[in-house]
Amino acid sequence: MYDLTITLDVQPGAHADLLVAMLPQSRTEFRRELGLGWDGALAEAEAYWTSTADAAAATIHTPEPFVDEALRRFVELTEIVGETSPESGKRTLLTGSFGYDVLWATPTSMVHHMLLDPLGQHQISRRHLQIYRDTQGTRIAPGQAYQDYGLHPGYLGSPSHLQAFDWLSDHGAILQNIAYHALMTGDRDFIDEWIDIVVKACEFIRDACETIPHDGVQGLMPAAHSSDELLDTQATWSLGWNYKGLATAVKLLERVGHPRADEFDAARERFRTAMVDAYRELARNAATWTHPDGSAQPVPVADYTDRPFHIFQDAFLLDIGPLFFVWAGVFPADDPLMTSHLDYFRSGPNAELWDVRSNPIHRAWLIREVSTCEPCYSWNVSHAWQAGDRDRYLEGVYSLLNAGVSPQTFISNEHRHGMSGNLSTSALIVWHLLKAVIDAELTDGQVHLLRLCPLSWLSETDQTVFERVATEHGPVDLRFKLADGGARLDVEFEGHWHADAPEVLLHLPPLDGLRTVRVNGDDMPAADSPIAL
Repeated sequence: MYDLTITLDVQPGAHADLLVAMLPQSRTEFRRELGLGWDGALAEAEAYWTSTADAAAATIHTPEPFVDEALRRFVELTEIVGETSPESGKRTLLTGSFGYDVLWATPTSMVHHMLLDPLGQHQISRRHLQIYRDTQGTRIAPGQAYQDYGLHPGYLGSPSHLQAFDWLSDHGAILQNIAYHALMTGDRDFIDEWIDIVVKACEFIRDACETIPHDGVQGLMPAAHSSDELLDTQATWSLGWNYKGLATAVKLLERVGHPRADEFDAARERFRTAMVDAYRELARNAATWTHPDGSAQPVPVADYTDRPFHIFQDAFLLDIGPLFFVWAGVFPADDPLMTSHLDYFRSGPNAELWDVRSNPIHRAWLIREVSTCEPCYSWNVSHAWQAGDRDRYLEGVYSLLNAGVSPQTFISNEHRHGMSGNLSTSALIVWHLLKAVIDAELTDGQVHLLRLCPLSWLSETDQTVFERVATEHGPVDLRFKLADGGARLDVEFEGHWHADAPEVLLHLPPLDGLRTVRVNGDDMPAADSPIAL
């Protein structure tokens, strides 16, 4: 039990009935389970997971057993932290256990498009997407402007029986799930089944930006709840997620030659331009802080319009503020505003004023490239990934592996007692870790190999294996190992493309003494990097 409270009226005969949600077991069966012991129970668990493994999913082996085990356990935990709905009979992922055994659609979406689908676990992902088919057009987005407008046939939200706190970002996150799954699988049956849902979801974002009346910044979606603060705001978080979902949906529509692809691409660009222009104006008028180099820099801003104070807002400025714009595709990592904001959270006033308190909603900053509030929202790692900042990228990913998940159980936490059993941090780790060796997200039409590969994965005695890793172009097989005392890198690569083959670029790791690269048996000098394959 966790945080159990029972309230009684102060009068004779008052009572409360406590229902313990446990099924009775026979003593024989109970003793059999006890008799298994640790080793026996573990053997049964291993047999179960082996028998249910998807043979088409990714296989990964690195010289780091902890990494291999984490990737395996993350997948198993997705279905452990889930349920079959008594109302509909459909499966759903849950945000976590204990206090989070409901559905916050935005962070839970990360389990689909950052963990399951990149690892080729498409069957698990698809089973848990079906629940959203029934909700489109049945819920109203969580904001006064949307309440005044009424139901929109394209809006996607959590099923009401699983509702925690609805955020406007949920719509974009669910759309991202659907469109990304379609791109990663190339499954025409799935695309045909969901394409109308995708189109209507795009219409909602377009209409919210351009049709639904509101008093905020025009060209942006009206204010709505963006977090558990439950305040109506035009938040960078809400807008960024909806932009991400729209951009991925447009890519899908273009891929299948949908007649409305150009229409929604134009709406996407208008949305992005409005976000960027309005944010630059915010930055011009923002309060400033003094950078270590002596320059005055704008303090990051999480909302486009004024908002009441809330106790969460200082912490959420890092976790769900403008740093999210880079992964969402709104700003590039090398934009001066983004680099300035990174410096704010690395070495700005929040770092200088940090004290010994461990309160997670204290003014947040980046310790070892991990958020002091919610590790799963350490979007700074995306900046380092896109910018090719190897040191910051690896520091962030490995810090998340050490500070964001249990080294014993591989269960990730949010930040508070009881708020555990979630998988958002695991998802952030998986998405970024895979990009170190196989990256189809950096540039459209390209696949980058070994761009940020940890040097610990380059061994003469242990071949590193990434097989059937999903990309939007199709699954990729990659094996690599050092030879000749580190003078040669042996690489085996094969792409199984859905359609046109992308450009494949092999990046040479920064190894002293590397002279030759052998790709699929052919030798070439380890000179200019990257090498086009």
